[in-house]
Amino acid sequence: MRILFISASPLNKEVSIGNTFLNLFEDVENVQLASICTRMGNPTPPISACMCITEKMIIKNLLKNTPVGSTVEVKKIVSQPRVNDAVRFVKRYRWTIFYWLQDIVWSLGRWKSRELKKFISDFNPDIIFTVFSNSIYLHNLILHVKSISKAKLVLYAWDDYYSVKRFMISPLRWIKHFIDRGSMRRLVEQADIFYVISDIQKEEYQKCFHKQCKVLTKGMNFNQIFDFKAKYNTPMQIVFTGNIALNRWKSLKMIADVLENINKDKIKAQLRIY
Repeated sequence: MRILFISASPLNKEVSIGNTFLNLFEDVENVQLASICTRMGNPTPPISACMCITEKMIIKNLLKNTPVGSTVEVKKIVSQPRVNDAVRFVKRYRWTIFYWLQDIVWSLGRWKSRELKKFISDFNPDIIFTVFSNSIYLHNLILHVKSISKAKLVLYAWDDYYSVKRFMISPLRWIKHFIDRGSMRRLVEQADIFYVISDIQKEEYQKCFHKQCKVLTKGMNFNQIFDFKAKYNTPMQIVFTGNIALNRWKSLKMIADVLENINKDKIKAQLRIY
């Protein structure tokens, strides 16, 4: 069975989405994995082949008629790609206009290239497996790959990008959110299987999309016996690394409230957020 992943980030075990996707198929036999991504970087095994299409490639194609899409090397050990100042600025401020510009570049660009078609044809996927995000350009890429390959489409949702139960002051963000929701509904209509990460999300999404959802979580081998520490640091260090958006900060606030009570007489534990 051939499974083609489609994502923004290249899939490697050190990055959240890559760790999740590769974990799901870690012990599955007779499976060949490939990926298409929209950010430069190198995937890790068991990915066997990867094609990357970026906004820079699309813009260069419009200006100089250069090829859009290139295969990238699969590496066992991956270093973080160097990020230029412009990309760092976009990631830091995340203004709505940046995402609109990204969608415009993809809508005007000639990314439906011979290189992409050849990559899909050579791999000949049975299943397209992708994260359920709010990226319109990624939805268009997914549907294009599906139309060429005729493969089954499997969506996997964990962060809730669809709900309107959120606090946003900017009217531009609300406009974009409702445009994104329309694109998300069109993608779900084309999905053959829709996975979610919890029973709560399953209940909510089945009401929203009128489509059956199944709960899927990462796996772990618990046969190994782990040694517990005989002694812990004083104070104990609790570490969180990752994004604090999409209400994750609320969970951290709950932990902080508990720690405040525990530490009222003496500092026994500290929470470090990176």
